[in-house]
Amino acid sequence: MILNFKRFCKSLLAVAFATALVLTSFSTIAPTALAGSNTGIVIAQASKYTEGLQPLYGRLSELEGYVSEGDWNNVRTFIRGPLGELGPLSRRLGDSLPAATQKSGRRTIKLLADHLNKLDAAAAKRNSTTAAKEYDAVVSAFDAVLGLS
Repeated sequence: MILNFKRFCKSLLAVAFATALVLTSFSTIAPTALAGSNTGIVIAQASKYTEGLQPLYGRLSELEGYVSEGDWNNVRTFIRGPLGELGPLSRRLGDSLPAATQKSGRRTIKLLADHLNKLDAAAAKRNSTTAAKEYDAVVSAFDAVLGLS
């Protein structure tokens, strides 16, 4: 009898824990799901991430200086350092876009990452021509990312 009571208590505790887990999961998912694809909530959320990218965009002039001077160590360090925040912020931006523009938005974000990787590779090879071309492509792609929201 005591053994059955212990099993019952463990089962009840497991059910209560599972219920609490499901309820907390839905509370984080529901606002986005209920917001729909074209509401002001979704657009405001995307704008919040775009605002987070603005300071990084403002620092691109530092990167331009490093590229024009051929300071390859600082180019690579800058891409990994200050621009390292770009990855997580832009991924959150892509996830927060309205469903209709999410696919093209993610392509635009990936294009920016690709150009940063090419700039990094050019800096590693100390190729000033390719680095200058990729810097211009980074600025252009960054402009496109900022225009997503």
